[in-house]
Amino acid sequence: MMLLAASCAPPTSSTATEREICIAWRDSLIRPSRADTEDTQAALTSAYWVQGAACPGAAAR
Repeated sequence: MMLLAASCAPPTSSTATEREICIAWRDSLIRPSRADTEDTQAALTSAYWVQGAACPGAAAR
């Protein structure tokens, strides 16, 4: 049962290298603008969600 519960916990960046990779990834993302199409805005926003899910321990901007 403990392993099952542990598998549901969000992954965290456990090493300094992983944390730096997550921060660099976050800093490389582009924010959507009003000039972008709806599809582009959705894709750019989704990239932030994916990065946040993959790197929950990375400091927010």
